[in-house]
Amino acid sequence: MKILNIILFFNLIAYPVFSQDYGNCDKPLPTEKIFLHTDRDRYITGEKIWFKAYCLENDSLQSEFSKVLYIELFDANKNVYLQNKYKLSKGTAAGNLLIPENINSGNYFLRAYTLYQRNFPVENLYTQVVSIINPENKSQEIENIQQPDKTKFEKVNNTKSYKFLPIKTTKSKYHQREKIKLKIDNFDEIADMSISVRIKGSGYDNETIKLYYAQNNWLQYFFENSKIYSSSYNFNKKNILKNVNDLKWIPEIRYLTLSGIVRKKETEEPVPNLTCISSVISKKPQIHLTNTGKDGRFVFSFNNLRGEHKLFVGIKDNSDDETEILVNNNFSSDFPEIQNIPLIYNDSLNKIFETIFLNYQITKKFKPINNKNAFSIYNHSFSGFNLGNPDIIIDLKTYIELPSLDDIIRELIPGVNVYGPRGERGISIFSKREKRTYKDPLILLDNIPIFNIEKLLQIEPSLIKTIEVYNSKYILGNHYLNGIFSIKTKTNNFASYKWDDNSVFVSVKTLDKPQIFTYPDYSESISSPIPDFRTTLYWNPIINSENINDIQFFSSDVCNTYEVIIKGFSKTGKSFFGKTEFEVVR
Repeated sequence: MKILNIILFFNLIAYPVFSQDYGNCDKPLPTEKIFLHTDRDRYITGEKIWFKAYCLENDSLQSEFSKVLYIELFDANKNVYLQNKYKLSKGTAAGNLLIPENINSGNYFLRAYTLYQRNFPVENLYTQVVSIINPENKSQEIENIQQPDKTKFEKVNNTKSYKFLPIKTTKSKYHQREKIKLKIDNFDEIADMSISVRIKGSGYDNETIKLYYAQNNWLQYFFENSKIYSSSYNFNKKNILKNVNDLKWIPEIRYLTLSGIVRKKETEEPVPNLTCISSVISKKPQIHLTNTGKDGRFVFSFNNLRGEHKLFVGIKDNSDDETEILVNNNFSSDFPEIQNIPLIYNDSLNKIFETIFLNYQITKKFKPINNKNAFSIYNHSFSGFNLGNPDIIIDLKTYIELPSLDDIIRELIPGVNVYGPRGERGISIFSKREKRTYKDPLILLDNIPIFNIEKLLQIEPSLIKTIEVYNSKYILGNHYLNGIFSIKTKTNNFASYKWDDNSVFVSVKTLDKPQIFTYPDYSESISSPIPDFRTTLYWNPIINSENINDIQFFSSDVCNTYEVIIKGFSKTGKSFFGKTEFEVVR
């Protein structure tokens, strides 16, 4: 029996990743820039960070290059607390991140990038700072640091890197639970933008923060990135890749990918020209095939996967012993050398965080009624098994029980045969349509490929639910299959079948499920007994020419000063910024 030593590397980045042998290409590779807009900059543990991401390709907004965005939250000690993936559509993505409740108070770093950007220095990845307070951590002392007097410092950068966008509310003061409408002028140039309406002080005073951090020489690259729209992609020409042959990380131009290498265990020599097969263990399974390149690399692309999934990766028809499969982690494990940024905390900010905490507690306990979606997202989901419908389906409950799977195949399944002597048996499928017999079809057990026919034939027949047959030559991508023989069991453990050759199972975090910001709708009545305490009154990351004249929301029960922040881009990558304020009174 072949022996496969399986190694799962979640931080394998030292090797190029190729799904095939790419020819020489002298065309310059595109550049990508990522920008994030968040609803706020200051949060309490347990809250959600709502964000809008923009991916610019060669300074053009509606990029069709990368299709997956990676976002993570980490601290100065390089401890990672969140890692999520989101679908990029026409260069944008929107979602939220749930802040863990057990982290300490402090400044954290929010980083966003594409897989393609991992080919470049980690300092080029977009990074911004968010301040998080854990009010339940009584043992942690927070240093009282005063904000600087801006008149005592020179400005770090006087360059205006954005175009101001005039916005205004219909009034300067509103009563509790009153409808608020926004008017935005000179919108024609903007292709896409986001709007956040939040309590004043829950976001940074960017100029003050920038001055303070610069004066203390903390995280210099962050200062450049923290301007409202400054480039986070400070390209060093020495690091620009010349062509596709230089890529270590292949861009995800269609869907989410899984990559890795097949090599010999002892010599670490790559094994080329092997057929690798992958399966998604799910209610909506997928089967994919690819070949290893001359360097042993493989890449699989999966259709619209959401949430956490277990994936199978195996080697089809591998006769080499002592082979190992190494699987990459698409999240970067590299971090720039950074120092901790002390959390600015004074009496004024203490009041802001107390307000945020009170709002969070009440909102968590009392869910507002008559919630309205602030926006809508087209949620395309994969419809089902990508192999389509089988030609034959045998439901074993309609037949008398037979002693072995061999007997079931021989007696019940037309056109399918077991051939060869015991210990070397195989399965063949006869195609009436093509009038020929195919040997060595793809064998699936609960949608997972298997390669040991003898072990399969030992499965207890009483554990089998159905058998399905695809009895013709089957084309899957660039590969031909000699039909498909699929067994579905009644169990949740593959009828105790054990994969111990040419395969590995990995758990992978795929795309995060889209979520929509909601707010109470008081159009009919404001007399609801449910208290309304929201720090972010309104968040809409999908503002365009179709809904620009229909931006409206309601004030809450919290009497305070609120700020409206608008950020966006034109199709040519020109950045826009707008801000206004209003009050909520009794």
